[in-house]
Amino acid sequence: MSISGSLADIAIVDLLQFVHMSQRSGTLLLERDGDQAHISFHRGRIASAWSPRSPSVASYLVQHGKLSAQDLEAALEAHRTQLPAQSLGQALLQENKVSWSELRDAVAAKVEQTIFHLVGWHDGTFRLLADEVRVDDEITFAPGDVLPEVDIDTQGILLEAVRLFDERGRDALYFRRVPWTSGL
Repeated sequence: MSISGSLADIAIVDLLQFVHMSQRSGTLLLERDGDQAHISFHRGRIASAWSPRSPSVASYLVQHGKLSAQDLEAALEAHRTQLPAQSLGQALLQENKVSWSELRDAVAAKVEQTIFHLVGWHDGTFRLLADEVRVDDEITFAPGDVLPEVDIDTQGILLEAVRLFDERGRDALYFRRVPWTSGL
């Protein structure tokens, strides 16, 4: 099953709510002005999300002091050279560079930030591909392996995304109405 349409007709938040409430597995593909993004679900729960503006899980870990730049470089080297190939997330865990909970929190932060960005897309197209769940290329765990531990609060993310979206809209409306004068 595949559903497709225009984001001008159906808001991303409504699509996310539909997938969540119906507990579907699949990937929502989004396209706007040449940019592509996706949000994958496993039984209605967000498994991964990516857009051109998605933060990196590794950079999140470094920024928040969970991983040093040197440890990241060592994990990247192991990731590139180890056979069979393993993901960066698996390399970080295997080398004991980060804990599972630190990795889980970084993945959740990436998903949240990506969703917060994507709810602002009002034009473009979408296509929902049933039963095709994409994993995060940076982490690359099977959805069944990572979801019980990541436990991303899909409903909470949707509520926060709608709140932020409403605030952005209110601010934009306010600034269009306020006459600006020089000399302030």
